[in-house]
Amino acid sequence: MCAANTLALLILGAGTAIQFCSICFVEEWFRWPKLNGTETLSLWQACLDGRCVNISTFLKDTSLSYAQILTIQRLLVISLICACLATTTLLFHNCLPVYRSCSIRWLVSVLAIFASMLAFIGLTIFQIEVKGAYRKSKLGLGIVLMHFPVMMYLLSVAMVHARTEQAQQPAVTEGIAMEDSLYNTEENESSYLLQRQQNSYIKMKIGTFSKSRYI
Repeated sequence: MCAANTLALLILGAGTAIQFCSICFVEEWFRWPKLNGTETLSLWQACLDGRCVNISTFLKDTSLSYAQILTIQRLLVISLICACLATTTLLFHNCLPVYRSCSIRWLVSVLAIFASMLAFIGLTIFQIEVKGAYRKSKLGLGIVLMHFPVMMYLLSVAMVHARTEQAQQPAVTEGIAMEDSLYNTEENESSYLLQRQQNSYIKMKIGTFSKSRYI
């Protein structure tokens, strides 16, 4: 089970990392022309420099301003970065005490998956007019779809673990109470035996003292 969980998390992390690298750093996949049209730059550089491809087309087709479109682009890139960080953290959940809780593990996994999906689909919409974007978006969407069975598997594992923890909780509580009662019983018994020994010793001393006075 541990090996299967690790494999599922590795697939999830690899898919998200591929999305992140392909969108933000591999300039051969998505090239965004500068406003003068003479040079090209990656989406990551476009977001940082404040430049957008076919901005006039977007402004004509939508009621969004240039600043709003740029803000949405940056939020999508940030959500993809957060998805990568969440997935990476999830891979090391066994090393962190807080991630031993099934509910937190399930929540982080679902947030990582949906954040990466939202980011990739949103970025695909904003770069759909880029040359070759259709071919590349198919690969990216295939990676996104690969997350669904992994998400369902992680969700089922988390639910099974949660039910197991709930079933074991009364037994653990009962065991702790039984240990406490046994400890209290043993402590009371030891105190009673010690008291009897002290009483016997006192009685013996009193008897010895009485005999010595009588003699």
